[in-house]
Amino acid sequence: MKLSELENTVKSYKARIGIPSFDLEPMVDDFITFNHMIGLPKHPQTLLPCPMTKIQLHLVETGIPFKGQVRLHLNKARQCGWTETILRVLAFHSFHKYAGKKIIIIPGTREKTTKDIFYRFEQLFRNIPEYVVESQSLFMRLTNGTEIYGMPANPEAVTGWTKIGAIFMDEAAKWNLVDDYPVINAIMPIVRTNKSDLFMISTPKGPRGFFYDFDIADNTFKKFVIDIWEGGAEMYTKSEMQEMIESSEEDPDQEYLNKYTTGRDSIWGDVTDEHRTDEEEMEL
Repeated sequence: MKLSELENTVKSYKARIGIPSFDLEPMVDDFITFNHMIGLPKHPQTLLPCPMTKIQLHLVETGIPFKGQVRLHLNKARQCGWTETILRVLAFHSFHKYAGKKIIIIPGTREKTTKDIFYRFEQLFRNIPEYVVESQSLFMRLTNGTEIYGMPANPEAVTGWTKIGAIFMDEAAKWNLVDDYPVINAIMPIVRTNKSDLFMISTPKGPRGFFYDFDIADNTFKKFVIDIWEGGAEMYTKSEMQEMIESSEEDPDQEYLNKYTTGRDSIWGDVTDEHRTDEEEMEL
């Protein structure tokens, strides 16, 4: 189907279910409608459908402009739906900004992780299967020519690609590589020559690797740091968030509070009141 037909479908659906008017840019409002049409995201723990949160929509509106190139660096707390948010942005723009181009999803070095994340992307089209021409392992092609690929973090896998609309690097700080720079060194020329959007998101994994270096460097990335208190405010109670921090088997400073430490037993030690910012203290 043509883009105009999809747009008419979205408008009809929006009128039928009575989605309220949001004080957002028109394309963001359309993005919200699109999410209702394909099915709302599921809560990370309860797996029940839930609307996009205000902080997720704020990131979409301010960090992912619908015109011009996007270079997004998101230092995120886990369990707040950020991977799902970016996957939904990619699905939405499969019919807009990336129409007829290629989208590459790189979730890590393991094939299983790649297949799991790509499957989540495929499932976003389960309510609109008429727009999918072909769907194989780690590959989709839509009726408008947009192609979506899932691939592991490997420099040889992405070298030389053309017509790239977007690249999504999920958990980019946690890729199981001794040196992760060959991958980013292969990706950045593609981003520059294709003017591709680049989404680089992760919870921290120590003060090392390109995710950390890009965060502290002076560059053109739009950078966001969203901890559990901000990212989980509409998803969990304060006591639930506190319990997540205290019961974390990994370093809670990194997993929930966005700090580049070197582990639970590092020089930073366990999370204490001294580690919390004034805003975090006010949330307790």
